[in-house]
Amino acid sequence: MPCLLYNLAIAPLIQKIRNSQLNGFNVSPDLTRVLVKVYADDTTVFLGPDDDPKKLQGCLDIFCLALTGRFNNLKTEIIPLWSAGSHREIIRTREFKN
Repeated sequence: MPCLLYNLAIAPLIQKIRNSQLNGFNVSPDLTRVLVKVYADDTTVFLGPDDDPKKLQGCLDIFCLALTGRFNNLKTEIIPLWSAGSHREIIRTREFKN
């Protein structure tokens, strides 16, 4: 039963992210964008260099509000693919700054 409930709950979040203004990454002209991938209880969101992390946060906030839940920040990882300076700053502060 928990797996079924999880799937019913996570599907709207994934759809909200996919329908957002986030672009993700274009890997090649033959493939569609890579934005969100889900496996069991792990979700990975790929933000492209022009994406605003605050838009992703908005999707997550709506999801948490609707389900009266929250994300475990201790299990949340940010892996930047930008410059080394940005990478160090995000590790230091755990915040995106635009």
